[in-house]
Amino acid sequence: MKIFTRFTIILFLFILFGNEKSSASHVAGGEITWKCVGGGQYVFKVTIYRNCDGIPVMLSSFPLKHNFPGIPDIDCNLISVADVSPSCSSSTNRLNCGSDLTSMSGLIGSVTRYTFQSSPISLVGVPAPPANGYTIYTQTECCRPSDILNINTSGGFAQTLRAKMYGFIADGNTTPNNLSICFDNAPDFSETPNLVTYQYGKEYSFSNSAVDKDNDDLNYSFDYPLMADITDTAFFIPGYSITNPIPRISANGLNNKTGDLSFTPIIAGKFLFVVKVSSRKCGQIVSEIYRDITLSVINDPNINLLTLNELPVLKPVFKNSTSFDTTIVAGDTLLFKISVADSNVSGISSLQGMNVYVNGLAMGAENKSLTLCPFPPCAILNKDINVNSGLITSRPQLITNQITIVPGDTLGYGFSFQPTVSNPTTDFYFYWPTSCSNLNINNSCGLSNQVIYNFVVTAKDDYCLAPGRDVRTISVTLTAPNSLCFSSINQINKNVLISLSPNPANNVVNWIFQNPTNSKTYLEVYSITGQLLVKEITNDNFLEIKNFESGMYFLKMKNEDNFYSGKFIKE
Repeated sequence: MKIFTRFTIILFLFILFGNEKSSASHVAGGEITWKCVGGGQYVFKVTIYRNCDGIPVMLSSFPLKHNFPGIPDIDCNLISVADVSPSCSSSTNRLNCGSDLTSMSGLIGSVTRYTFQSSPISLVGVPAPPANGYTIYTQTECCRPSDILNINTSGGFAQTLRAKMYGFIADGNTTPNNLSICFDNAPDFSETPNLVTYQYGKEYSFSNSAVDKDNDDLNYSFDYPLMADITDTAFFIPGYSITNPIPRISANGLNNKTGDLSFTPIIAGKFLFVVKVSSRKCGQIVSEIYRDITLSVINDPNINLLTLNELPVLKPVFKNSTSFDTTIVAGDTLLFKISVADSNVSGISSLQGMNVYVNGLAMGAENKSLTLCPFPPCAILNKDINVNSGLITSRPQLITNQITIVPGDTLGYGFSFQPTVSNPTTDFYFYWPTSCSNLNINNSCGLSNQVIYNFVVTAKDDYCLAPGRDVRTISVTLTAPNSLCFSSINQINKNVLISLSPNPANNVVNWIFQNPTNSKTYLEVYSITGQLLVKEITNDNFLEIKNFESGMYFLKMKNEDNFYSGKFIKE
């Protein structure tokens, strides 16, 4: 993947957004997301995909619009541009966007990704979101591809991206928090979308999976694309609909728990659809992000040899190889085999190479690492493993482009390898020594007795021009053991509520146990991101928080007769 920074690419781009019109820029989709960085400040990110057979764009920044009261348009600056066209074995016959990413002669399916990001934006003083949420959106005049098959484009080809931020009512409150309180990070898509495939005539799958650093509950559904503005809804032509936007969607369709999508590409052309990801915290909807996708289904130049390229197949891993879902108890070690089968090991004219990679909130940054993930202990992946001890015994070549969503957040990794004619199935081992800390997600709902972790597994060959792939989501439901998981603090038999006040607070939080005792109290305080901030034994019944940043925090306390796990807000 070729990447250029803002400073090296800016001289080569044309206008994409704003009031200045462009001509046929061939926007292929995009998405908006955000994260809360503390103190009532938020960083917004916009990702745009461009078909490289269309006119490129020049823009160093553009205004992100919204309906936050009293806040001007949010200026998002270009931070990177990358060629995310599918990679394949040929150095000459392959999709690409040119050496400087400004090519207008790229083949259909070649794609450039533009990433824009705001500086931290203060929303202190912004009222709590209304019932229908705040809407954040781009406003653009031009242009989607003019040859989209499933949408009525009589009204034009403009594209509008959007996201929505909702309110959250914390325990003990009756009204939502205002945006001075960081109560949520929006989910973010974990992979670049698959924007091109061949007219295979057989089932093809790819993932629209998102990750949520708060580990909120995510639900996936189709939604309508928007054209010139947030009120301009695109309409599907007869034969297509919001739930059937592309030809021959499989019976499973879009998996509403994982974002996996399977269909049979039988018609060549471009198809527009939108995947919405709804995030719920403690049962309350807190955000929605939308991925706008223009999928190109292309004819294979080697159509007469197409039967030689069989798609990779990921075999089910649980329940006697019939399922990708399982339930385990925190403290158990999960060890299973991921088998990748590709009977077309010889490809069209040379041996095919394969990539397999896994991403998810509990994946480490590299194999052998059990700590470098948002919710450790982390899972690791390797080619060989000692089944009895769970120890890694060898390390194959790592894929160079590790999976990332925002700078510094590595969510997974994978391997490149070469199947053989004698052994077309290659096995990898997934190892995850879980613990109670994997339940300590600190998503403001208190200590959870059950958390679902999704791991997106992708197997991809290097067939040109569009590699074959199979994508499956392994879903692991992690439950608490019979005794309550409580970090390093031991379980006691009696769980009792206490008085915690004031809440919200500025300087000091006080507590009173219902069953007062003279014994010492074990105390732990965590940030909303899960960072342990305080761990101490105290005789006091208060905690000084004057040096804490504004936001939500999680408190755990235990003494001889009392236990408490809850949260407070620092104003």
